[in-house]
Amino acid sequence: MSFLKNKRNHEPTWLSTMIFAISAIVLISCSDDDNGDSPSPSPNPGPIAEESETGFLYSFRLETPQGRVYYMSAHPELPSQPDPSTALELGFNNRIYINGSSVFTWSGDAGAMTKWAVDRTTFEFDAVGLLSFATAGLSGDLTSIPVFVSETQAFYTNINEGIIVEWNPSTMEIIEVLNVDPNPLIPFVPEGFTRDGELYFRNGKLFIPIDYSEILSCCEVENTDGVMVGVFDTASGTIEYLQDDRLYAGANNFLVDENNNLYVVPENGFSIRRYYDVDPDTLPNPFTFLRFADDGTFDPNFELNVGELIPSKFIQGSFVFNNKLVVTYRDTEYEWPDNFDDRFSVVAAESFSASIDLTTQEVQPFNGFEGFTFAQPWTIIDGINYFYAVRGENTEVSLLRQDSIDDYTEVSSISGGAFRRIGRLW
Repeated sequence: MSFLKNKRNHEPTWLSTMIFAISAIVLISCSDDDNGDSPSPSPNPGPIAEESETGFLYSFRLETPQGRVYYMSAHPELPSQPDPSTALELGFNNRIYINGSSVFTWSGDAGAMTKWAVDRTTFEFDAVGLLSFATAGLSGDLTSIPVFVSETQAFYTNINEGIIVEWNPSTMEIIEVLNVDPNPLIPFVPEGFTRDGELYFRNGKLFIPIDYSEILSCCEVENTDGVMVGVFDTASGTIEYLQDDRLYAGANNFLVDENNNLYVVPENGFSIRRYYDVDPDTLPNPFTFLRFADDGTFDPNFELNVGELIPSKFIQGSFVFNNKLVVTYRDTEYEWPDNFDDRFSVVAAESFSASIDLTTQEVQPFNGFEGFTFAQPWTIIDGINYFYAVRGENTEVSLLRQDSIDDYTEVSSISGGAFRRIGRLW
């Protein structure tokens, strides 16, 4: 190695001598590093990404020529629109659920549930568990919703076939497969025309609404004695089917008020069959709201006939806020399409809404959903209600945040598809 010298190649000057000494120190230092006495400097890693304090699951489906394709994504805040290019594509025949900070997806084709962890920095999904329900008798396009009782206990049902599965969502293992009495209507209807609605768990019992909307719009059914709900006792492993002829058996659903009272209520499309091939006078009232008593039976002392308070053709949706029942309905001027195959065009028809004070039964106009043809409760995030709202002929749907009983903010929208599970992860 040559060092700086003067032009005449004489002895090093005082400057070159100093440079030589410094270089020697550097060489010695490098030699020590090579011997492992001190660590080599590492490249600058750049800024370290921090974990997000908030995380939200955002799932949706898109209509394609091949069918409905399901997607899910995670974000620090709810996005204004879905982005399928960055979302995880699940494919066809899937359902999405949340339990705590974990996400679960049901593949009907595989008859299996996948558990996903969400990275709090990158918001990427990682499959961390798989549980097959096929051997337990659960597969296909199940529309029942699993009930997560805790981190280690959950239930999945198919009461049409008399199957209730208890499983552990933490270890992704089946605890027990219970064979119970099947839905008593099954002998009278074609296969696939009933489904379990959204379940509720309270006081050790599963409450299972049974949706008959397709049955009562397509088929001659011998049993039309009223709404039916399955009540499964988790302690005894038995199920009881409760029926009440004060409410028409259609697309019935559950409704919970601020006092945690559980109601059975009429929902969208529940009364279609009444206007085509059955005399409405021969069927139970389609406008009644019923309530469960503490012992898990229908409360005989509560019956709210909304049809007497609000003249309407049918009720499309409802929710409770500050002791007021808000119902969306079609007024008496609405005419069902002449062709039975066009019956679901009701979604694009003009709807009306009104509020009923549950104490005084006073009726007031409700304009909170102005600009939308239909809106229904969708999810609760941080104690705030979010609504699924339809504008036009179901080509665009919106997610609305409820700021007060009649004030809503559009949070997100989607065209050519629909929202699925949306909720808080952490």
